[in-house]
Amino acid sequence: MNIIRGTFRLSIWVGLASLGYFWWQAIQAAGDAAASRQELWSILRCGKSLLPDTSRYENQYGNIDLGKMGCASRQFWARKDEIEEALRQESPYQEVYAEELKWRRSQMWYAAAGMFVLTNLLGFAYLGLRAAYQWVFAGYKAG
Repeated sequence: MNIIRGTFRLSIWVGLASLGYFWWQAIQAAGDAAASRQELWSILRCGKSLLPDTSRYENQYGNIDLGKMGCASRQFWARKDEIEEALRQESPYQEVYAEELKWRRSQMWYAAAGMFVLTNLLGFAYLGLRAAYQWVFAGYKAG
């Protein structure tokens, strides 16, 4: 009985530790997603300075290379309507951060519950294997 109690206590600690770990991972992932979206928004807003005359930065399909304009460190194609939409929008950082964190938080609870259950199952498996081992070495006798 002490093993079952110990396994249950251990599973609580494992569940809490995994909850903390996944919370930290959720914060990191939400920050990365929000920073990526913020960078995209900033690059598109940078294109407004040359929006009236973009003929020398356009390809044959009407897409503008914002990298050649100096807005991005690499080739970055955008349409005029995407640039104009970025000018109308507020910074997306907070919205993307909150949305990503909400999504990750729901996954975090499932992972913590899974770790709790897995630890308890391993404890019961240990008890079952120990009982089977003792039964075999007792000569297949009950009790």
